[in-house]
Amino acid sequence: MNTNDPKRANQHSGRPATPLDWTGSAGESDYPTFDRFVGDRGHATALACLQQLKPLDRQTLLAFCVQGMAIEEMAHMSLATVGTIKRGLHYARERLKALLHRATRQ
Repeated sequence: MNTNDPKRANQHSGRPATPLDWTGSAGESDYPTFDRFVGDRGHATALACLQQLKPLDRQTLLAFCVQGMAIEEMAHMSLATVGTIKRGLHYARERLKALLHRATRQ
């Protein structure tokens, strides 16, 4: 498979882009994966920390944890290898965890 195929750059999963609504009942969102990641820290704190991330880190986390995209799908869309996406997810999670830790200690 040619990973440099320019036709692949414009392909997407076919999922409609949906705005993120973090104000669900009882403080929970419609995104259970994100809820598990946030835990008891609160969505407002998590959202503030997400906004502090670099755009690529934020996009990677949202695509995987919120939109539920598969790593292979993310790699295909970005013309990157699966390993690159996994590494990006790992570091984005670590950065978000550090921000959440600092925010909840204050």
